[in-house]
Amino acid sequence: MYLMQSNTLFLAAKGADDFTVDQMPIRNQIMGVIRQQYNLMGADQIETPIFEQTSFLQRKYGDDQKLIFDLKTSNSSAEQCSLRYDLTVPLTRFCLNKGIVKGRFYQFGYSFRMDTPNLTQGRRRQFMQADLDIVGEPSNKILDAQLLAAGNNILLKLMIDQYRIYVNNRDIMIQSLRNIGVSADLILTTCSSIDKLDKITTEQCKCELTGKFNGNSELAEKVIGSINNPSKPLKVWFVELQKYCLTLGISPDKLVLNPGLARGMDYYNDLIFEFVLTDSDVKFGTIIAGGRYDGLASMLGSTTVMPMLGLSVGVERVFRYLSVKKIAVTNSKNALIKLFLARINKDITSDKVADQLEQYQLKVNSLIIQNVVNSNTKLITSNIARSISKQLKFALKNDYNYLFVVGKQEMDSNKLTVKNLKTRETQLIELAELPAFVSDMSM
Repeated sequence: MYLMQSNTLFLAAKGADDFTVDQMPIRNQIMGVIRQQYNLMGADQIETPIFEQTSFLQRKYGDDQKLIFDLKTSNSSAEQCSLRYDLTVPLTRFCLNKGIVKGRFYQFGYSFRMDTPNLTQGRRRQFMQADLDIVGEPSNKILDAQLLAAGNNILLKLMIDQYRIYVNNRDIMIQSLRNIGVSADLILTTCSSIDKLDKITTEQCKCELTGKFNGNSELAEKVIGSINNPSKPLKVWFVELQKYCLTLGISPDKLVLNPGLARGMDYYNDLIFEFVLTDSDVKFGTIIAGGRYDGLASMLGSTTVMPMLGLSVGVERVFRYLSVKKIAVTNSKNALIKLFLARINKDITSDKVADQLEQYQLKVNSLIIQNVVNSNTKLITSNIARSISKQLKFALKNDYNYLFVVGKQEMDSNKLTVKNLKTRETQLIELAELPAFVSDMSM
């Protein structure tokens, strides 16, 4: 890769990012770890469009409805569309469209929010999410704990250990709010205010609630009190969930009941959760979140009752955290395997020999490509015969794992030289042995 001086005239739009060749391997490793855990949950990968009919996205996101990107068109007869706000509503529409009533699915994709970008707080207008959704399986504590364990395992695999898993039961929370006098039509907007308690002070939240309650500060005070003093049903629910989480390997100091956790989306019920970073070096907090949303299908207009439970990993925030902390995911099986195929110019006595060696190199190149097993394998083939020292220096400088060498001696004996650049072990192998070698090496 050749570079010239950077030019600030060509910056990406605010709230979006470019990612360099040095950054992409890290992002791919993050994705690989997530994919592995989702596969272990028995999920299959799908993909949905980045824009949806605006009607599907309306009245799903509480006070954050204003953050949806609407797409404009000069065609008055065209359907009104908006960029997706998350992957959950598109997944639900996908299931309804395909007639799916049960299954486990995951998808990676960008979501979009007309938010105020803030790098320090990890807030973007375009951001990658990795979602796991379980469709058609009714609420039960074992399933809830398994989903939380999947998120926990992702962070452990990425060597992130400074976090807490905050959980709450939104159904119990709503019932508590109704019991203290919050009317049904104010429940969702009350939850939106409560959900800001990690960003604003208790007094500011109380003030906001008082405004929503037409000046009823006493009711606002009761709402704050219900958060500070969780109900008995909520405590019982948490103890039961905690039991299964501990069995699945979640450390007892990680799982925390947070009666003030509300999640801003209108579609949540039952279990809701957030994995929040506790590292004082960063301020963007939540990196994994989700919950149960059994009523979302009916909110989209379906008469089908569809139990649904999901988890979403904020890939951008995980990536930023690993970058800030300089954490290298070196133990990941998803790390890129880099191969360099060199052609050396020693003993090349004529154009005919040079052409024969070029053809031999192409044959080796083809055998490597045909027998690679790991999709995270990169092969660079040198199309110019150079000295071995220059090509070895290049491979070492760019952190290649293996150097394959073909020269006249290798061609004449139908062999090739292979050097493991990590162990510095060198061996001469038969061309017929190359397929098995490459297959074993890239597993």
